[in-house]
Amino acid sequence: MYTDKQSLRRQYSMVRKNTSEVEKANIEENIYFSVIKDAVFTCADMVLCYAAYGSEIDVMPIAKAALESGKVVCFPRCLNDAGLMDFYRITDFSQLKSGMYGIKEPVQDCEKITTFTGRCLCLVPGLAFDINGYRLGYGKGYYDRFLRSFPGKSMGICPDILLLEQQQWEYDRYDIAVNGIATEKGVCLF
Repeated sequence: MYTDKQSLRRQYSMVRKNTSEVEKANIEENIYFSVIKDAVFTCADMVLCYAAYGSEIDVMPIAKAALESGKVVCFPRCLNDAGLMDFYRITDFSQLKSGMYGIKEPVQDCEKITTFTGRCLCLVPGLAFDINGYRLGYGKGYYDRFLRSFPGKSMGICPDILLLEQQQWEYDRYDIAVNGIATEKGVCLF
């Protein structure tokens, strides 16, 4: 028997919110090292990042490492409330300003990226991920829509406590699994 996604969102949001700042900082640091040492990251020539919202895992240190190593770094801009987003290249973090939902997005003059290759890595936020790589997000489907035609590798980012050992919700035809998940305990690839 599966639990409805709204109930799970409430439950896992509370788990994230109840993590202390010290514990969250430790988790983020270990996720950082897990990602930057992984071959998927080191081989990527482009990294699609996200600006953390609320209690999401902050990937700015990963974005910084990618910029410093000469990779193209992009962040999403939400286009509308219907779940559409595009990615834009940044060369400096000052190019990120508050946008839709109060989440930092690339400013208007950033270059829109329309072509992605197999050497592109997309870091994917989520409330939780299951062991099959499926994401429990916020319900708008931004990443599911984007990943449907994305040719690169996708990596979910979450604390180990929110990497679920079994399927807890019923997948629908819109759900897209990620290729791997990074937690503070390492990277699990599928």
